Amino acid sequence: MRNATYDLFRGTSRENAVWIGTVEGLEAAADRMSCLALSAPDDYFLSRGGNIVASVEKPLSARRSETSPSWKIVIVSSDSEHLTTLAEILKRQRMEFLCMPTVSQYRDVLSKQRVDLVFCDPELSDGNYLDVINAARSLGSGARIVLTSRQASWPEFLDAMRVGAFDVISKPCRPKDVEWMVIQAKRDNRKKTKELKTSNERNRARGAA
Repeated sequence: MRNATYDLFRGTSRENAVWIGTVEGLEAAADRMSCLALSAPDDYFLSRGGNIVASVEKPLSARRSETSPSWKIVIVSSDSEHLTTLAEILKRQRMEFLCMPTVSQYRDVLSKQRVDLVFCDPELSDGNYLDVINAARSLGSGARIVLTSRQASWPEFLDAMRVGAFDVISKPCRPKDVEWMVIQAKRDNRKKTKELKTSNERNRARGAA
């Protein structure tokens, strides 16, 4: 017998809710809700048949500490329709972002400010995603590059990972895929920050010995 399905929302009520997706089984839905709540400064709730059956509300103090400083996201796409669609998704998810159609504009932004996550098309009007990855490397940026591809095939994924991309998602993008990329990138950032802190502490210990 199939488990009941639950709708997962971000927000504190039906009035301000953003639908994330449907999950089968209460335990699985609650697990995903808890996972999202740990990774983002938002409230979440589960609904079934129009009724809220479970929720996670984060203290205001926790939201303030987790949202500052805000993440910087860049969309690099020469496809105006795709760029608009992805921008609308990020707006609904209350993410700060910049849109640009060319590698040169991306490189200019990267040289002036921190960029945490980049959604990039395989081909651009003045280059391709390899140029976007190389620009981040040459400028010492830790930006994570997510390839947005209509194919999103396994060979393309392997090629992208080999040259330094963070991940690949299908185009047109789905809100849940975009949100998951943000969550994964933030986890990766915390992991690398912790590793850097540990490395620095070890170096200081060696210097003091």
